[in-house]
Amino acid sequence: MATQAITMAMHGMRQHVKDRDESLEELNARLYALQQRARRGPTPEVFYAKHLDNTRLVTEGDPERAKEMRRFGIAMVALFLLVMVYVVQHFQSIEYGYRIEAQKQTMADYERKVITTVPNRYAGAGRRVYPGFMQLAAFIAMNADRHINAHAAQFRRLFAGETEAAAAHRKFYDEYFAVSDLAAEFYLETVAQVFQEHTLPRGLMTFRGTKVNPAAIRRTSLLVVEGERDDICGIGQTMAALDLCRNIPLSRKTYHLQTGAGHYGVFSGRAWTNQIFPKVRAMIQEAA
Repeated sequence: MATQAITMAMHGMRQHVKDRDESLEELNARLYALQQRARRGPTPEVFYAKHLDNTRLVTEGDPERAKEMRRFGIAMVALFLLVMVYVVQHFQSIEYGYRIEAQKQTMADYERKVITTVPNRYAGAGRRVYPGFMQLAAFIAMNADRHINAHAAQFRRLFAGETEAAAAHRKFYDEYFAVSDLAAEFYLETVAQVFQEHTLPRGLMTFRGTKVNPAAIRRTSLLVVEGERDDICGIGQTMAALDLCRNIPLSRKTYHLQTGAGHYGVFSGRAWTNQIFPKVRAMIQEAA
């Protein structure tokens, strides 16, 4: 019945459109409204729940994908190795550049910058020397904060009346500041042979025309002492003597790394008195 009513209405409306000259859009809107009124209700939607058993499913391997993943992994490993080789070579080139710049510092440069002559009012006037005050200033500048804190603590001890601790501080710095000049010839030769040319480990060092050969030492006992906090002679630098003196029996070779000791503290202070000197004394007594 509803269909017939809609059909009749549509027929009547078409006739009405002809009579009223109504537009097609208005006709469609009126027909849509008529259809909405004629509907009895919304179309019902029915849902069904179905449970799937996936326990028997088996994943089949994809050989092409596995092959592609292997190729990708090999390519990534190769790329990583290439990058690491590049990084290592890059840093080696930087280090080599620094070495070249250091080698460019000729002995004439060192002479011009750090060598001076003793003034006339002092003994040894006119001698060419490396001034002790210059080396002392370099030592203090390397650990300026430590020296500043030590002197600040000294003022606090003086105000607190800690005479013994203040006397120990004064004794240490009286010795620390007691520096002397070095002969220019000795200083320049040390810089050239030890720090630039490395003549001893390369077997090129000579003394009065005779080559210095550490391997010729056979019966002398050797004790190597290094400081953990030595910022001048790093750990391992002195240990090289054990390898250079390769013909000394292992029973006569001793290595000692002093914890907490710096360059100056290796042979001065409590570390030297309580730990290092007893080893030196014991070595001498055993070799005697």
